[in-house]
Amino acid sequence: MKLDVKFTDKDLGFDKIKKLKNHYVDVGVFGKEDAEMVIIAAVHEFGNPKNRFYGKAKAPIPARPFIRPAIDNSRKEILKFMDKHKEALFVGKMSPQQYFNKLGVMMEAAVVKYMNDSSNFAENSDLTKKLKGSSKPLYDTGHLQQSITFIIDRIG
Repeated sequence: MKLDVKFTDKDLGFDKIKKLKNHYVDVGVFGKEDAEMVIIAAVHEFGNPKNRFYGKAKAPIPARPFIRPAIDNSRKEILKFMDKHKEALFVGKMSPQQYFNKLGVMMEAAVVKYMNDSSNFAENSDLTKKLKGSSKPLYDTGHLQQSITFIIDRIG
């Protein structure tokens, strides 16, 4: 999930705006250590209506989006954070790296918090409840939640 950060206040200095303009923070599962988690996250985020249990019985997995709605639900807090810290950023009390790191940590926490609220998701099927011994959607071992992270990147 990408959140574009745009600064337009000309009074803050064009050179500082230019440095930040092409940066963004992505939050999600990136698979640097565990590519399987990327697949699991994508299946949960978008669903898999054609899923089959061991290739036989139909076992569709409903979409349980957790990244997009978490960021959407946190948009006000994210914008408040950005507004609160922009002065420190532009007067040099906070580096762009520190700014984007804090923003990334905030977004990461929002996704994990959203994931941990079972009321946000379709209930697990009876088969899934039986196999994993729990009715909590998106949670089995905690590995998916632990895989949520952020990256700071640049365009160009």
